[in-house]
Amino acid sequence: MVGTHWKVIALLLAVLILAAACGSSGEVSVGASASGGQAELEQGQVLVVTLESNPSTGFRWEVVDLDESILQQVGEAEFE
Repeated sequence: MVGTHWKVIALLLAVLILAAACGSSGEVSVGASASGGQAELEQGQVLVVTLESNPSTGFRWEVVDLDESILQQVGEAEFE
């Protein structure tokens, strides 16, 4: 299970990097099912990442090494 989590984190980082190279408006959504895949964003698009989490157990996702000159987080994480 831990290996799967690292794969998802690697995917998210790859998507963040891809977001820097593109340009348009709209929203691109990715989740755990996109693990190992790629997503392309254009400048101005919003990347929405949806992952299962249970913050009451101390388990939650965290973005690391975010280059804000490429991609900026808007708002805080939402738990539904």
